[in-house]
Amino acid sequence: MGGEFEKVRKIMSDHFGNDIERIKPDSEIINDLKLDDLDMIELTMVLEETYKMIIPDDDVERWRTVGDVARYIAEN
Repeated sequence: MGGEFEKVRKIMSDHFGNDIERIKPDSEIINDLKLDDLDMIELTMVLEETYKMIIPDDDVERWRTVGDVARYIAEN
């Protein structure tokens, strides 16, 4: 997950203005990073474009932490 976490972390910092040093694998996307539903749509679109993949909405709904996102990318 290491390399994918760093990429996801950078995306979240660049696109949503979160301090990269505060983004940890256990950072909660909604509670800690303050992303809302529209942000999640944007995040999904950026990840799909970056990784050339389609991410079903059902999978996105399971993401709670940045680590969840990085694991998903690494496994798919």
